[in-house]
Amino acid sequence: MFNDILMEELPLSPILAPHVVPMRVGVKVGDMSLQDTILCDGLMDAFYNYHMGVTAENVAMQWLVSREEQDKFAVQSQNRTEAAQKAGYFEKEIVPVSVPSRRGMCCTPRRRDFETDWFICTSACECVFKGNDLDLLFILVGKSWTLDEVDLFEINEAFASQSVAVVKELGINPEKVNIQGGAIALGHPLGMSGCRILVTLLYALERTGKKRGIASLCTGGGMGIAMCVERQ
Repeated sequence: MFNDILMEELPLSPILAPHVVPMRVGVKVGDMSLQDTILCDGLMDAFYNYHMGVTAENVAMQWLVSREEQDKFAVQSQNRTEAAQKAGYFEKEIVPVSVPSRRGMCCTPRRRDFETDWFICTSACECVFKGNDLDLLFILVGKSWTLDEVDLFEINEAFASQSVAVVKELGINPEKVNIQGGAIALGHPLGMSGCRILVTLLYALERTGKKRGIASLCTGGGMGIAMCVERQ
């Protein structure tokens, strides 16, 4: 196996993902199996019915991403995130939220909504199609800017192999990619990858005084989504 927990995005806690039974038409006779929604709704490829980890293996083999390269990328993500946390770079993205519990109210961090008045989307601002984030970056950059004109990239670290393949294939400067680490270190719930990545990109552009950025992620089922943003 090419990947382990160090090299993949930390998933949503299974405790919060229920098991369900498809009961719309009922069961006339016999048993009915429970389905784990963290798998069927989040981690299984809808077209080929295998786990997203298998797609990461496929990417590693197709783009010849070695275990050493994946380990190096994963450690880099951890180190960059640790440095960003210590420097307070995530403070604008997170606010405390009071949550009731048996012991009274407690506070938990939550990423804040972002102000968009100092950003515009390009003409190729968003695309969703059956492909992957590598293909999508080719399309967006081709319609909007050259790679050299992009100041920062936020690429979802679903798996280290996928992230390494994107950087290698496009020839992106690694110093522009996920400069505060990514999902390998931070983790985030299934279904909020786009929110976390885009918000981090916006504040990173503001903090560094940069102008143009691209956020990109794979969305399961062989699909991808990306967005170009530019500071006004």
